[in-house]
Amino acid sequence: MSQIAVTGATGVVGKALLRHVQAAGMRGVALSRQATPHASANLTRQVDLHRPQRLGQALAGCNIVVHLAGAIEGSAAELYRANVLATKNLVEAARAEQVECFVHVSSAGVYGERAGDLPFTESSTPNPQTDYERSKLDGEHAVIDTLAQTRTRFVLLRPTGVFADERAASIRFLREILERKWWLHAPPRLLVHPLPVDDLCRAIRLAIARPLPSGTLLNIAGERAIFLDEWIDLLARSAGSGLRQLRLGGRAVRITAQGITTLADRLHVPVPARLRRATQASMSRAVSIERARDLLGYDPQPLAAAAEAIVARILARPSA
Repeated sequence: MSQIAVTGATGVVGKALLRHVQAAGMRGVALSRQATPHASANLTRQVDLHRPQRLGQALAGCNIVVHLAGAIEGSAAELYRANVLATKNLVEAARAEQVECFVHVSSAGVYGERAGDLPFTESSTPNPQTDYERSKLDGEHAVIDTLAQTRTRFVLLRPTGVFADERAASIRFLREILERKWWLHAPPRLLVHPLPVDDLCRAIRLAIARPLPSGTLLNIAGERAIFLDEWIDLLARSAGSGLRQLRLGGRAVRITAQGITTLADRLHVPVPARLRRATQASMSRAVSIERARDLLGYDPQPLAAAAEAIVARILARPSA
């Protein structure tokens, strides 16, 4: 029986993945800084990824590692420590323990965003814009540099933004939709690509099960990309909200922004990123999942149905 070690086991994705692992009849080992046992794990091992001398013991008996742990917020130094140094420690321990498979869950944020509505593919050049995105790309390099030319097969996944009933960001977003009467949009129109948490868990399980070549890189996202205003409308309808959306004059705003940025560039005056973005009709954060479909047989659930189910669970919470 496969024994799967999962870092970040107290997080939203970690808890969901352990439930999927258990349902599939595999043995899940929760690696966590907390000693409290996890209901969905067969075993919990307390571990600190910044203490490499103890990581080998934590991985003992595990033939698969799924690395989910990391930080989203903090200073550049804090993000580097959590997303790069901790990753390097774990990967080196996995190599020493001769783990069979290492699944590293990175972020599609490493692509940044670009003008237009075309999705990013795995061959797109990363262009991280934030300290978090840069740290996730550096974390990928730590995995590649350590496990290349070893017996440990590794897979890199780049998921888009996870939507889940237990995720604080998802709850805050839905609460904002419920509390607002109007939502005003200014250019550009943003193409997003929501990822229901269960779809990500299924993709991870498939990446473990399929004999992919070591170093395979895959984008993971929901069924389809959707413009932000359409996504807000879908969630509002699912929640029974009467929210109305209004888009400010797109062409006039873009022309004004273009004039300001052109003048500023000629005068060598710094232009705020938000103003430069306003010169575009649309911006894309979407990814292509065709490679995941082909190599994994990945088939995400219908986005509308998944969103409705997640919204219903959020609203059923006493604090919602």
